[in-house]
Amino acid sequence: MKTILRVLHGIPAALHQEWRSLNFREDRFRFALWRCASVVVAIGVATLLQLDDLVWAGFSGFMVMRSDIGVSFKRGANRILGTVMGALVGLLASLISADYPIVMMAVLFVIAWVSFMHCFFSRYSYAWLFFFLTASMVMAYGLTNPDDIINFAETRVAEIVIGTGACLLIAAIRAGAQPANIKRQSTSGFHFKARLVFNEAWLKQHWVLVGYGTRVAIVVALQPLIASFANLDNDSNLTQQLTTTFVVMMTTSDNVYKSAHRVVHTRMAHRLVGCVLGSVFGMLMLSLFEQNALVTPIVLTVGILIGSQIEHGEAKINYVGTQFALGFMTTYIQLSAPATSVSLGLDRLVGIIFGVVSVYCVLACWPVEWSLAKYRSRNGTHSQE
Repeated sequence: MKTILRVLHGIPAALHQEWRSLNFREDRFRFALWRCASVVVAIGVATLLQLDDLVWAGFSGFMVMRSDIGVSFKRGANRILGTVMGALVGLLASLISADYPIVMMAVLFVIAWVSFMHCFFSRYSYAWLFFFLTASMVMAYGLTNPDDIINFAETRVAEIVIGTGACLLIAAIRAGAQPANIKRQSTSGFHFKARLVFNEAWLKQHWVLVGYGTRVAIVVALQPLIASFANLDNDSNLTQQLTTTFVVMMTTSDNVYKSAHRVVHTRMAHRLVGCVLGSVFGMLMLSLFEQNALVTPIVLTVGILIGSQIEHGEAKINYVGTQFALGFMTTYIQLSAPATSVSLGLDRLVGIIFGVVSVYCVLACWPVEWSLAKYRSRNGTHSQE
């Protein structure tokens, strides 16, 4: 809790630092403008195709864009592959578990554990992230809308493909102008197969990571039960709970060996603050402007600029910027019609709060430090092979 409070205490000063560093001529700002173009084009194409939920196209337009076109294409391919496979597995899992909550929790545990371990070791970790997100999303939707689940899965895949395609088109157009100071995300990992957990030598070397992945799977599997006790019968709430628990605990293997709780608690605080600020900004824009063909692109541009500027800033609150942009889009872009309610933004916030609290409780009951202390007593300081 001290770590969370310390992080929260430092966010206002960091935001002020980002505001003072705003420079319309710098590479960071120009990159943010290209990102805005990606989101606007993605949502525009999804609107023309009359898709049910425009926000996921916008998410893809925002998240896939990177300064290096090769990295953008790699992320785009991983995002599409993970989404397609996750949708298929989610549909199959829903058929098995929709009427049996205990079975659903068990299936979520397996999917979360396998996905998270691949996120540790596989060079395709971004694909595995979206494999889990899509599979869990389809399963959550199937609980409340079993008759429409196939259409939901198809629409989600279409939104991701369209958003990613729009982003890659914009990335290709700007390929000749590379921002110099934008951080890149790379995925470099080690070969992993689930059967390795039965290899005594491998398990002895990596059991801390296996234990951490097990914690993640436990938290994920508990979410349907928590949603049921809290009377959260909206699939949006459960989706955000599942997403939050997985994403806030997602980190590199080195961070687990160094200080997992500090990384996780920081991401908790940043996700909450970013979501709140983005949702509030979206609510403000809804109250001031009605959505139409002229106003929406302008408002979207402003929101994406703010989020992207913070995400690529120097104040070390990058995740706040990411969540600001996603929270803003969730609130401002609603389904396929003009936004008239703040309920989607509030649903996302409620789901994030329940997810964050459950992660904190599980880590408090089963601290990673216990495993690390035992590991260090046997193996000394960790070194990556």
